[in-house]
Amino acid sequence: MELEGRVRLKSTSPNAYARYELAKARPSLEKYAELLHAANPNRRPLLVG
Repeated sequence: MELEGRVRLKSTSPNAYARYELAKARPSLEKYAELLHAANPNRRPLLVG
């Protein structure tokens, strides 16, 4: 997802996604949905409680 994901996330940093991928940061629910959309634009997150 390197370059393509960066473009979808509108980020210029090559490490923007890596922080989450390497579990060095925990995304908020909004960011989680954004990351899922960047990985696969055809799917939407389904949160079940």
